[in-house]
Amino acid sequence: MKYLDRIVIVENCTYHFDNSTFSSLDAAIEYIQKIPFKTRLEAYGRTVTITIRNPYAPAIFNEALIPDHLMIKDCKDPLCIYAKERELTLAADLSEVYTEHFELYESADFGFEHIFDYGVLYGNYPVYTGRDLCLSRISPDGEDRNLTFVPEPTGIYGVNRPHTIYKWPCAVYMAYDCYFVRMQDTGHVYDDGNGAFPFAAIPVSTFVNIGLAGIGLSCWDRLTRSVETTHGRYIVNGRPDRLFRNALLSCKERELPEGLDYYTITIENPHADGRIPDLPSPCSIKESWALLYPHATKRTACISPSFDAVYWESFELLNSDDQACHFCYDYALLERDLPFLQAGLTYHTSYWRKAHFEYVDIQAEVLLLSCPNPNAAYDGTHSIHFCCTCQLSSNPDKAQMIPACTLY
Repeated sequence: MKYLDRIVIVENCTYHFDNSTFSSLDAAIEYIQKIPFKTRLEAYGRTVTITIRNPYAPAIFNEALIPDHLMIKDCKDPLCIYAKERELTLAADLSEVYTEHFELYESADFGFEHIFDYGVLYGNYPVYTGRDLCLSRISPDGEDRNLTFVPEPTGIYGVNRPHTIYKWPCAVYMAYDCYFVRMQDTGHVYDDGNGAFPFAAIPVSTFVNIGLAGIGLSCWDRLTRSVETTHGRYIVNGRPDRLFRNALLSCKERELPEGLDYYTITIENPHADGRIPDLPSPCSIKESWALLYPHATKRTACISPSFDAVYWESFELLNSDDQACHFCYDYALLERDLPFLQAGLTYHTSYWRKAHFEYVDIQAEVLLLSCPNPNAAYDGTHSIHFCCTCQLSSNPDKAQMIPACTLY
């Protein structure tokens, strides 16, 4: 089960599912596994909940128990051990731990909610900023599963402020607050319902972003025209498709590829020869892309996690000496209005803030090490790296490509 190893096990707790009590989490899960999956769906929907009760947890939370300099993104493990009751929400097929909720009490009558989406904490999902329209593979109790919603970050101690220092008393919302959009009988649109949040949350791993699903956005023009020109096809996660719309949605239905800050779409051209053609003289590096890509049998396009840009594409071709040459083109640098960038200067970048929630509070700075000259001549014999190489200010030993469209 995904993220099962991330659940903190506390001694002497009991585990409760439905009307049954167990002495361990494994025993509770084993009991659920014996229920036929179809029965689980009919009885509980697409999620099941295990309640963990800790008889030795303090009735009133003591502020002295908080570790020094504890950040919101790291607070689940050291704090959950003091909760009298924790609610674990799991996928009904037991494939994934979705969320954990507990309360810590300031008094006998008043507690503060703490909810954590395991996909947010441990997964590799894009950052949502309240601008995207989504569907979910699951739905809150009693909701129409096809309802669209807008996931929003919430509060000072929320998913948009992961580096905030935990200061008691506070509620923690390391999950998205999802506002559902409904058409009422009167014909008016109602979008102020958010289910049971913050006691329960729609897991980010079940989101499908449909807000920018259309292919009419100008950021896709260069990519889609180039595929139409070569009669190619798109491939995402091994699934081929002739329609860009379907390839884009295939990206939106899954986690970001492991270790990457972008989605990838492979483009195949079965009619290409895989060789560098004879080029006109003179030919600039900027002009070379349009002349070279039709000859690539396979190209890899890298897509922004917020689905508002193509970062770059790469491919290989053989030169006249049968040597493999590598090509990488930053799409922003290919546009007519070339971004004004100068090597040796420091820029801010939004690159990581689109892909990892840990960076949403950070104004990341990078030193631009190299910015290619678009008018430099290309003779058709060697590789081209038409991209920006940068150095993160906080890690000067590491240089990497940063998309030009994220620099400002």
